[in-house]
Amino acid sequence: MTKRDIFHRLRVGLALLVGFLVGKFLGEHFGHHASEFFIGGFLLGFLLTHGLYWAIDRAFGDHAPL
Repeated sequence: MTKRDIFHRLRVGLALLVGFLVGKFLGEHFGHHASEFFIGGFLLGFLLTHGLYWAIDRAFGDHAPL
């Protein structure tokens, strides 16, 4: 396993953790429809984390503008 593979797995793990925490917070906050808000919060947290990774890679990665 290369260093790149390890970082990719850590990024996915962190995105899952952020998604879980956002979903848990929204599920507890809106208790009357907790499962729906958990699912929405999980997806929102996961996708926003991946969007942040994408923005960082575009700004500072190999494809960064000169």
